[in-house]
Amino acid sequence: MYVFDTLDIITHEPIHIERAVYIHKQVYDANSLLESIVYSYKHNEIPTIPHNRESYTKEMLLNIYYKSDPKSEIIIEIIKLLKFPKETQTILLSLSPEKRKIILCYKYNKIKILINLSSPNIEFLLLKYDYLLNDDIFLTDDIIKKLFGADNMSLLFIPDDKITDNIIKYVIHNNYRAIKYISENKMTDEIIKYAINFNIYVLQYIPKYKMTFNIIMNSVKNNGYALQYVPEK
Repeated sequence: MYVFDTLDIITHEPIHIERAVYIHKQVYDANSLLESIVYSYKHNEIPTIPHNRESYTKEMLLNIYYKSDPKSEIIIEIIKLLKFPKETQTILLSLSPEKRKIILCYKYNKIKILINLSSPNIEFLLLKYDYLLNDDIFLTDDIIKKLFGADNMSLLFIPDDKITDNIIKYVIHNNYRAIKYISENKMTDEIIKYAINFNIYVLQYIPKYKMTFNIIMNSVKNNGYALQYVPEK
């Protein structure tokens, strides 16, 4: 079944009702939109709506993703990219698709930190640590420690499975502020207790949901100033 008397403005073909996508008073076929999106993205451009060149929203892209056949993971990648400022999007688009995918991959759990960095920060880091975005790189504890010694933010480009408890303790011991570049899933109770015993001010970088009653009580016992970092209920 097709949408009555309506042709897709990209292909000029009838629009199947199950693939009809309504955007800004214009009806499209999801498959034709998908093709235009993939084409733009593969040419290092953020796709825009064909008839008015405005930006897609997350909701629009998800609608296209669910209605198009076949599905394309490129749409999911673009949704992640849209979380970044425009300047940062341009920088990330300049990366090879493989390296860009690593940056945008949620399994590293550091995308929130990258989003909050300014574009000059990211550009500098990508230039300096571009080689770390290769899946086949061999990273030992000694290499990671040397990288950390050169720049705390180098930890953003180290895969989580390479950041051991030994590395985290080394990081805390040398610069407690660097813990903010460690993924939340790596902050176990043991690591948090170690960090707080080493430097009470590390508490400000601990996620609120990780602050158990015991951790708060031990922190305050060690140093009364810890109260300023205890979240309100």
